[in-house]
Amino acid sequence: MFTKFMTFFLQTQESWNAIDKMKTGGSDSGLNLTHSRFRKLVVKLAPLPEQRAIVAKIEQLFSALDHGIANLKAAKAKLDIYRQAVLKKAFEGGFFFVPTNEWQNVELGKVAKVKGGKRLPKGHTYSDMPTEYPYLRVTDFENMSINTSDLKFLKKETQESIKRYTISKDDVFISIAGSIGRVGTIPNSLDGANLTENAAKITDIQGLNNKYLAWFLSSKIAQDQIQENTKATTQPKLALFRIEKILVNYPSRIEDQIGIVQEIESRLSICDNILSNIDEGLEKAEALRQSILKKAFEGRLLSAGELAACRKEADWAPAGELLARIRAAPPP
Repeated sequence: MFTKFMTFFLQTQESWNAIDKMKTGGSDSGLNLTHSRFRKLVVKLAPLPEQRAIVAKIEQLFSALDHGIANLKAAKAKLDIYRQAVLKKAFEGGFFFVPTNEWQNVELGKVAKVKGGKRLPKGHTYSDMPTEYPYLRVTDFENMSINTSDLKFLKKETQESIKRYTISKDDVFISIAGSIGRVGTIPNSLDGANLTENAAKITDIQGLNNKYLAWFLSSKIAQDQIQENTKATTQPKLALFRIEKILVNYPSRIEDQIGIVQEIESRLSICDNILSNIDEGLEKAEALRQSILKKAFEGRLLSAGELAACRKEADWAPAGELLARIRAAPPP
């Protein structure tokens, strides 16, 4: 069997699903796949010339697909640069004129409190259905807000035991473990939601608009400070007291802060729409990759002319005959 042919087969959704069913163990970290189980994987077989032709066509199609993906990722990188340029200009007074003497530059802990979230108590699990008690995880933090597509909920007894660890619509969230430095505010509909132990809330904010603060913390000015203050271990974590030491630059008047937020959001809303289209394009590209593989191993990728050319090659033989030779060969 042609090695590349097998390699591509093992990338199909069909083989992934079959392999997942072979794994044993109770969790992702404990799953394992034994040689004896893997040997039972049913694979697709085609005559050798067809295998070579299928591999060549997959590589040709994947090359074009990879080129398109590279262009999308390059465009995404440029949007990230534009986004940071907008934020830099905003916090240097470039979009909204405020006299220099009306700007403050203070440690965050002097104008707000930083409090941690809470993990589920031992023995407690998420509710199987939506309840009045949403639980916000770092994976839900997206686009300066909350992605509710996979929101988890707590049972009443769980909420009762961790009810002090909630976040309000007036606070700012910041992830402190895993993907460190994700920031934003929560929508009104999630006011009072519980917060994961892998995040903190910036609360009791004095003299600062919470959206202004969230945008500032997402800027390179603040993100550089966050990276410098992250404790380097096998599992990096950002300590709460280090968040309090982040220097925040802001105009004294709330009205000016709101004006800057409006300037930022008006510019970045277009950027976000383009970014959404790019992400959708990347998802479609991966779906197309799987579609190409599916056709290849269902015998639908090669044209009639290409199949006819394969049958004229000297080593062409029916798949059944090839399988018999493989079975008759001594084990490696």
